[in-house]
Amino acid sequence: MEGLPSDFRQFLAENEVDERLLQTQPSLRYVRLDPRNPPLLGELQADLQRLNPHSHVSVVPVDWMPGFCGIPADVKIASCPAYRAGRIYGMDVSSAVSVDVLDLRPGDQVLDLCCAPGVKLLYAAERLAGLGSITGVDISESRLHTCRSLLQKYGHEAQLFQADGCTFEAGQLYDKVMVDAECTHEGSLKHLQKFQSQWGWDTFKTRVLDTHAHLAELQRGLADSGVRLLRPGGKLVYSTCSFCRSQNEDVVQGLLQRHPQLHLCDLRASRYPALKSELGLRFDPITSNTGGQFVALFSKDLEQHTVSLDRQSC
Repeated sequence: MEGLPSDFRQFLAENEVDERLLQTQPSLRYVRLDPRNPPLLGELQADLQRLNPHSHVSVVPVDWMPGFCGIPADVKIASCPAYRAGRIYGMDVSSAVSVDVLDLRPGDQVLDLCCAPGVKLLYAAERLAGLGSITGVDISESRLHTCRSLLQKYGHEAQLFQADGCTFEAGQLYDKVMVDAECTHEGSLKHLQKFQSQWGWDTFKTRVLDTHAHLAELQRGLADSGVRLLRPGGKLVYSTCSFCRSQNEDVVQGLLQRHPQLHLCDLRASRYPALKSELGLRFDPITSNTGGQFVALFSKDLEQHTVSLDRQSC
């Protein structure tokens, strides 16, 4: 991305974000194939080639994430018969990791505390295949409407609540909790491109810089709420599409300090092509040929009174 304004460059420097991550465009975009009725890859490739005559289209399965395929980044899918029929949808494979690490099992009760616009919610519902329950929470009614439409199109169900995820009261605890927290989104090139094409870089201060302190408070509140609603023995995933340590690793360390019943799961031996540390996974265009994503996984002690900050493999 060219022509980054000085205040954005300063923001990146203060948060120890390498500018090269924002100058690199992933060569692929990713689609999820509906496991109930997946299109034949040859048929999908032929349809996409016909609809994108100026691109050389290939459809390549992602070997480290079953059910996903990579296609050239410039290929459009909205007019594709498989998309219109609800047999594929677009989802960055790095985003899917935040669901995949939860290892959803039949009968799991799953909570998504920041569910809109709904792709992770849809993927989680798809993984459960009706053998469990999904609850989605979002503060925005209009964004929840997008979730409803997405679930309806792909034939999945979830309970949706318009509520503040920081104070949501469910009347129950959940086996798996997803906290895909609101963030500054600089890990998403599509989001950043809106400053160039839609919003203007002169709005960066009000849209990002002026909200940074509020976001930190919001991220802590959402993560704490997720812990509160997680049953003993359950798992919680915390994720963002930010590269900032303050919105990722610092949140993880804060959670461990505030909640001694939590363990941070060690993902360093996982199959994902990410930058790996004891505090989580980092995906980016250079390392993984994806958008930016941070993922950390926690488990909660079966006994609430147990005090330990030890890492474990989960």
